[in-house]
Amino acid sequence: MNYKVSFQELAEIQKQILLKQHPTTLDKARKQVETLKRTSSQKIKRQRMSHKEYVEQINEAQRQVIEGKYSSADDLERESENW
Repeated sequence: MNYKVSFQELAEIQKQILLKQHPTTLDKARKQVETLKRTSSQKIKRQRMSHKEYVEQINEAQRQVIEGKYSSADDLERESENW
């Protein structure tokens, strides 16, 4: 990752990323907020990840992004309806 990026360059990169995303509606945003409120209030004890597992997951995520194998916000929304 290039850490020597100006704020203007970073803003331009972020604009390009946002342009690639599909537009969303207010209803979709509200639905997402309700889902997040509901799921974040549930107390679920989760097992901590070891450092090795964490690094492996990060490396896998980076590999998927490099290969272009990631989901858009709309894809995740459709997928979440089946959870």
